[in-house]
Amino acid sequence: EDDYVDEDGYVPNEDDKYYVTLADSIRDDLSYSVEKHEYTFFDDDDNVDIYVEYVTVEGGSLASEDKINEALEEGAMYYAKEFGSEDATDIMIYVESYVTYMDEDTLSVVVSEEVLWGYDGQVDLYCMNFDLTTGALLYNTNLIDASEELAEDFRDMSDYQNGYIEYLDEISDDE
Repeated sequence: EDDYVDEDGYVPNEDDKYYVTLADSIRDDLSYSVEKHEYTFFDDDDNVDIYVEYVTVEGGSLASEDKINEALEEGAMYYAKEFGSEDATDIMIYVESYVTYMDEDTLSVVVSEEVLWGYDGQVDLYCMNFDLTTGALLYNTNLIDASEELAEDFRDMSDYQNGYIEYLDEISDDE
């Protein structure tokens, strides 16, 4: 389609109706910066492969830089700490972090997690939003005005990005 962009080279911009895929939107014109860090562990004998990418912030007049960085690292490292013990076998953990929004007051980081153990697996996707003036973790209700229009836009966006999902049509706009 006309909106298709190669995922490897995708960079979001204000004119995009929807993100094509998860991508960083890192700015370098702010009083603080973000850095990406990696944690890896590989054990071929026990079939353990762990890769975790997480974000930290530094600089500027951040109220709670250490608190924010601790939350970002702990959030991304959750499964690696929970299942990546020395006794683990047959597990693959792959975690990527994306800076999806940043300005002088707010930082949003989306964490994408894939965990496979034996024949079971799970995929998680969640966002951590921080008020950089207070260091507080913001919840969706602090950022989004939930309305019927948002619900309709969400369904349209999901159809575009994911195809039809019956569950979304079965729930009410309030849900």
